[in-house]
Amino acid sequence: LPAASVVLRPLGDDDVSALFSILGDPAVMRLWSSPPLRDAAAARTLLDEIGPTLPPERFSNGASLAREYFGQGHASDAVARLIGFAFETLGLHRLEADPDQ
Repeated sequence: LPAASVVLRPLGDDDVSALFSILGDPAVMRLWSSPPLRDAAAARTLLDEIGPTLPPERFSNGASLAREYFGQGHASDAVARLIGFAFETLGLHRLEADPDQ
């Protein structure tokens, strides 16, 4: 998967398994302020909380990579696309970031 193929999109119902696979991995979650997800039901609950029904004034972005994609430039590409989306599409004037390594 080349970095140029990174696509930012809202999460959907078909993403529960992938969400659990990524956010249930202790290596991925080691720098997050919450523990790894314990099961697919927790991933479903999280998806329901952050789903595409949030009103625009509560919009927030987050990104995590599956461990097998670490160190391949995908995060850099995703951040560049996220910044473009925030300023060009959403018309935001400021971004805050809390990058972790």
